[in-house]
Amino acid sequence: MMHLSELSIIIEYLNTNVTGALISNVYRSFGGTLFKFFGSNTKGLYFNTREKVIFPVGDLSKYEKEPISRIEEGLRANFTGRVSKISLIQEYGKVVKIEMASKYLIIPLFGGRGISIFDSSGKMVWQEKKETPLTALAKPMKHISPETEEPLEFEKRFFFRIKEKKLVQQTALIDKRLKHLKKIKLKLELQLEDYNNKSREFFTEAGILKTNLYQIEGNSRKESIKIPDMSGEIVEIKLDPGRTVIENLQHFYKKAGKYKTGIDHTKNRLATVKQEMADIENGVFDKVPPETEKEGVVSSKINNRKHIPFHRYKSRTGKVFLVGKGAKDNDELTFKIASPHDMWFHAKDLSGSHVIMKLGKTENLSKEDKFNGSVLALYYSKAKKNLKGEVWITRRKNIVKKKGMSPGKVLVRKGDVEHVSADKLPENLQKIRSE
Repeated sequence: MMHLSELSIIIEYLNTNVTGALISNVYRSFGGTLFKFFGSNTKGLYFNTREKVIFPVGDLSKYEKEPISRIEEGLRANFTGRVSKISLIQEYGKVVKIEMASKYLIIPLFGGRGISIFDSSGKMVWQEKKETPLTALAKPMKHISPETEEPLEFEKRFFFRIKEKKLVQQTALIDKRLKHLKKIKLKLELQLEDYNNKSREFFTEAGILKTNLYQIEGNSRKESIKIPDMSGEIVEIKLDPGRTVIENLQHFYKKAGKYKTGIDHTKNRLATVKQEMADIENGVFDKVPPETEKEGVVSSKINNRKHIPFHRYKSRTGKVFLVGKGAKDNDELTFKIASPHDMWFHAKDLSGSHVIMKLGKTENLSKEDKFNGSVLALYYSKAKKNLKGEVWITRRKNIVKKKGMSPGKVLVRKGDVEHVSADKLPENLQKIRSE
């Protein structure tokens, strides 16, 4: 979702750089619509009414083409030509107007509204869905300062969010898979115990029967027989009256052998399940194939294994902390996964992990969460032994990386430094062992 101030920056940029450009094609990508321009340094324009975003496109190669929807069909049929003007209709809220010589397109960037095309006289030519006309706002929208004033940064921010969302979804699938594996493990362990008991029972009864065969009529048929076991105690063994005593003896050995085979098979399955669980808990898991993502099925192809660059912790308040696993992982976590408004922690003047705490734009950092993030930063640094030291605390947007800096190295533009001391990791932090 974009603030009105951010939309104003984008519209001003588009009006300067896109006016006169030809819309050469319309595609669908990431659930939104992409205009491809000809005759402009700006490669295209992307908008997504569900995500409530619109921004100039700098790199068309990032956008994977998807099957077109009714929106793209309508635009291809009714809205092609040169752009003459792009404006923001603030009296209706977040509404963008893209004009051509003889028609214009209305894009409402708020919940539930569809796009519409009108001719120069104001007559509707096409609409995404039947709706009542837009109504003017009762009062102007609240102004919120933009996070950035660089128009092309909005595209980067959009892809950061997509990657973050995919990681969250993938982690959820891995969590689901791990939960499923735990159920399978328990079931196999119970099955193994049952097979062991039954195999032992049939082998024991077969042994007793064989030992006493000299005093039993082998071709007789009985429902049960009372004979001494290996210790001399009299036991009763139930037989199948449809079989002779010798046939029952052979049947007992056969059943014991089948259960022994079942034991070996179950042990192999259990070992496979335990190995997959260990791989997941150690941060190595198999890539989730697109065709099985909905079911949460994890591929067994070892060469598809993928690395999650962070550990995850969750506090009792529900806040999620992500801790980089290494120098390159720190860069990926801070600059590709974290949002600009997330909190960033790092042990000052010490080598260590970047710690990200997921935080909303309007949320404030509580004392407990500040302490949790700070202790995690010390724990995953050279201060791990005594958990004492100074910690940088700031929003992620205040962290920059200059060209040529080594992996994990960053600059803090502004932030707070606090001295933190702890005996151990806070008890209210729980490590989520699915990464």
